[in-house]
Amino acid sequence: MYKQLQPRMHRHKKLLVAALIFAVAFVAGFTAFWNPVSTSAQKKLPDGTVLSVDKENSHCKCLNQIGRVSVKKAVKINNTVNDLYCTFDDPAQAMKNIKKALPGLLHDLSKGGLTELTKSNWKEYRQKMQEYKNVCPNNQTDDLMTLQCFFGIYGDDEKNQEILKEVQNYYNGNADSYEKLQMMLPYTTPLAQEANRKSLSRLQSSDVSSAIPAGKQ
Repeated sequence: MYKQLQPRMHRHKKLLVAALIFAVAFVAGFTAFWNPVSTSAQKKLPDGTVLSVDKENSHCKCLNQIGRVSVKKAVKINNTVNDLYCTFDDPAQAMKNIKKALPGLLHDLSKGGLTELTKSNWKEYRQKMQEYKNVCPNNQTDDLMTLQCFFGIYGDDEKNQEILKEVQNYYNGNADSYEKLQMMLPYTTPLAQEANRKSLSRLQSSDVSSAIPAGKQ
């Protein structure tokens, strides 16, 4: 039975490796567009430097009426410039706009004791939204998708703060912070891509090893 399953498992592994190769190639191409080559000034900056940038994110089209979204900071790590997550240019105004845009949905989510949506309770609203999605998986309306995008961008500021703290830890001598940063940074950044390439290499090596009969290894 095991021998019969081996070819099928091997095919599945090949498909997984192929999918990872495609994903890495796509990310590399997207990053080449999204992250232009570092300027000579950036190359001279020491590692750990936080740079101010302004890169508008045009991929969040559902938030066009809510507020401008852009990348505002990047950090230089191991001689590579890594963008942080995009955030609202004006979070307070974006909060006002989402309440004007989705009054009905927010009212439904508030049932059960939540007060009006604010910067203090938005995580509770996000939890309610997730619970609603789990209960009604076939009722994914445009309003629900817009609110999900809003919460995603609104929470990115906290992610950026956590990344910058981890950068400080790394340059204070905590070697474990490097792998943490690879997991924390946006997937289009050089550090995240490095981790993807290593994962792909391990999978390919494992695939080659599994193709060799056990008695011949």
